[in-house]
Amino acid sequence: MDAGKVPSPGSETGFFQALIGDGRPLLALTGVSLALSGAFALFLSATGSFLPHDTAYLGFEPKSLCSIGQCRIVHFMFHDRVAFGGGAHHDRYALLVASAVSVTTKRGMGMVGFPRLRGDWVC
Repeated sequence: MDAGKVPSPGSETGFFQALIGDGRPLLALTGVSLALSGAFALFLSATGSFLPHDTAYLGFEPKSLCSIGQCRIVHFMFHDRVAFGGGAHHDRYALLVASAVSVTTKRGMGMVGFPRLRGDWVC
């Protein structure tokens, strides 16, 4: 800034406005966090591990829980984690694509989805 000039009100960008920008960095951050949480859920399912709050809530240790109903409850819990992890990875992809595409151009996704990215629909 020049020494003699006084900035006009609203001409300087604040910290949060510079951090957030047009919202795409926050979409990318959300996509990355979904990728990490989905990967963690898939890892827990693959290793067959329980979280401490799982056993505290159920009041059973994994081996005693598996002795009930031919281990169906444990298998369902792992199946549920795999479904969550896969869903999180899918949502991660959509958010990262949305953050990579400018929302101000005609190639933005808007509410119509991915066909606009390929150029099938022109507005």
